[in-house]
Amino acid sequence: MELRIKATICSGFAILALSGKLRVLDSSLHRTLNALLARGCHEFVLDLSELEYIDCSGLSQLIRILNAIRDRGGVLALSRPQPHILRILQITKLDSVFMIQENRCRTNISREATQEAIWNLPGCPQ
Repeated sequence: MELRIKATICSGFAILALSGKLRVLDSSLHRTLNALLARGCHEFVLDLSELEYIDCSGLSQLIRILNAIRDRGGVLALSRPQPHILRILQITKLDSVFMIQENRCRTNISREATQEAIWNLPGCPQ
């Protein structure tokens, strides 16, 4: 099953609901986020509640996306990952890199909270 992306955008804030599989050779998420960044979106939530599968290339895409958003002064949160996806994030220690939230409300993704979560990681500049 291909990756499907449903975007909800309002005032520079975007919720992207992902379903299917995020894997090698699928660059649609990266293209979508780059287009939204170019349109002025700076706050992103990736709703992973219907994402069925992610491989190492999919994880790499998430990291590249996070870096692209950060480079433009934006913030990113991962929302509602299924238990097996959350376990992959935990095993790879990416749960300490990404802000992960249980719901997808905008009120839970403030720039300050996300930056605090990111900048308090070991090895990050203060």
